[in-house]
Amino acid sequence: MGCAALFTLIGALSACGPAPVKWSVADGEALPFEQTRAAFTRTADVYELTDGRLFARATWFSPRFAVALADWQARRAGVDEAARAGAVEAALTKARAETWVFLALTTGDPEWNDLDEPGNTLEVWLDVDGTRLAPVAVDRLSFDEMADRRVVFPYADALTVGYDIVFPKLSDPKRIRLQVVGIPGRAELTWDIDRGGSAE
Repeated sequence: MGCAALFTLIGALSACGPAPVKWSVADGEALPFEQTRAAFTRTADVYELTDGRLFARATWFSPRFAVALADWQARRAGVDEAARAGAVEAALTKARAETWVFLALTTGDPEWNDLDEPGNTLEVWLDVDGTRLAPVAVDRLSFDEMADRRVVFPYADALTVGYDIVFPKLSDPKRIRLQVVGIPGRAELTWDIDRGGSAE
């Protein structure tokens, strides 16, 4: 393969990122859980030469994902239609009121995995269309909590540390980037948003 063709291939591969995600949820819209989870999950692996520094997997609890998850959980629990509808509505209300991300993080040195601690090695931010937001809350999940999460998020394996991270409510975003940054490295997980509906 010639150099020109090789550079064209590299450029094409680097341009192939995740597809934009929809924000709004239509009344009565069916959202298959596994497909929706895949659409709202991002991955970032950071190396320095051959040394792995940061391995991040995150799912954004957008309105669409929150609805898909609540519906899936209610159906698995076998609740009646009224209870299922109530769970879906409660999840949608929560997703519209705050920005919640579940992050499963592995670091080259376990001591770096300290997003929830004072004087932490790594910090987490949300960049929203160029404006950086600090988290409202960063909660590290216990071993038992992570075991429960693995039922929903298979990537949350025993080698990862899980965090629930809450940011302020978003207003009409076009792109959000979850940034895990510090001396060990910088991981960015990006969601481009298809503004086919209002932010609600």
